[in-house]
Amino acid sequence: MALATLTLLSCSFAPTPLRPRPAPSRAVLSRRASAAALVMVTKDAPTGLLQQPKQEQVTPWQLTADGLKFVDEELGTGPGLEEPGSVVSVHYTVSFAVSGETLGTTRGKWPLTFAPNKHDVPLFSDAVQGMRVGGKRRLSVPASKIPPSQVRNVPQDNYAEGLRVEVELLEIETGAKALIPSLLPPGNRRVTIARALFALSFVPYLLPAELRPGWYQGGDPALIAQAHQVTSMMGGASIDLSALGL
Repeated sequence: MALATLTLLSCSFAPTPLRPRPAPSRAVLSRRASAAALVMVTKDAPTGLLQQPKQEQVTPWQLTADGLKFVDEELGTGPGLEEPGSVVSVHYTVSFAVSGETLGTTRGKWPLTFAPNKHDVPLFSDAVQGMRVGGKRRLSVPASKIPPSQVRNVPQDNYAEGLRVEVELLEIETGAKALIPSLLPPGNRRVTIARALFALSFVPYLLPAELRPGWYQGGDPALIAQAHQVTSMMGGASIDLSALGL
């Protein structure tokens, strides 16, 4: 009896045979291989390759009120043209858009001084709008936008290139330095001042000898040159490109 019981117990605890697992499909094998390859590439790749490349920042072009394309290469932090009668001093360089040949510049000379909201100075009244002192702006001027007053100063061989105009706003002028530019535009300023000085040159004839200016009495060339320099300083640079050696 005991032997029969042990036999039954041993049979009840016999291990059940395992069923064979079905082979994975081709799709499963493909996914596993792709995942393994991705892990290996990611693990072995240099750190720089895992980083997203930075997109190069493109400076946006804008349009002036007259339709000229411009870009602010440097934003100014000084005062702007808040007052309608503001007088500004700017340095500029005008060159051909493609060849880069310089047509005119105020660098190394007196800057151009004018009232942009009061006098219509071709190109420049439009160019400085929205600028602040210290700002630098570059404008692209197609041939069709070159002012008629300056067409004769642009060599016809390169005329179709258009112009590149670089402007730097130096200062908002006040006081005595702003007086003449606020009254006279750059184009006629020197002629008007010259005529006024010519008329005033006859005044010493009516004055006693002791009241006549030294440069008039002695004809001192240094004093005469100094008087011309003061006149140029107060008048500012001329807008006419032909006066810049074109």
